[in-house]
Amino acid sequence: MTMQKPSGVNGFMVLRRPTLNRAQAGRSAYTAPPPAFGTRYYGGLDRMPWFDINEERYAGDLPANIGQAWQRIEEDNNDDFTGIKLSKDLDTAVALLNHSNHPEAANELIVVRSEKLTEIKGAIDFDESKISWTGYDVLLLETSLYFAQVCLPRLPAFLGGNSV
Repeated sequence: MTMQKPSGVNGFMVLRRPTLNRAQAGRSAYTAPPPAFGTRYYGGLDRMPWFDINEERYAGDLPANIGQAWQRIEEDNNDDFTGIKLSKDLDTAVALLNHSNHPEAANELIVVRSEKLTEIKGAIDFDESKISWTGYDVLLLETSLYFAQVCLPRLPAFLGGNSV
């Protein structure tokens, strides 16, 4: 099966690192231990997306600038049925990653690209020299399965002085 490479990327997500993909308090669908096959952990899209942002939001502890950034992401993703919330802005995603990783670096940023998500959410231009595609995930949207490419961007140049 040959997959056609969609143009651009769909966006960015802040997710739990694969080995930490569980809620400590056991209050969610993400219970311990994280999904694994031997020493390989699930590294796709369904890894507690934006979990720490939502935890702080529900507790009323989200700083105003982070809350505004999250609100923009929510508004940008309200018009589709996927439930996949993507940031179209790397600087915003990095700021939310940095906020989410205090006090513990439990999260990582991924880039998502899928032909079907491009049809639904659109795509943005992104310099692919900054990323290495590391795998695929399978998405169930409506009643069909679709592939999504997932990667970890090479971010050292972006980390640090980014703010929302």
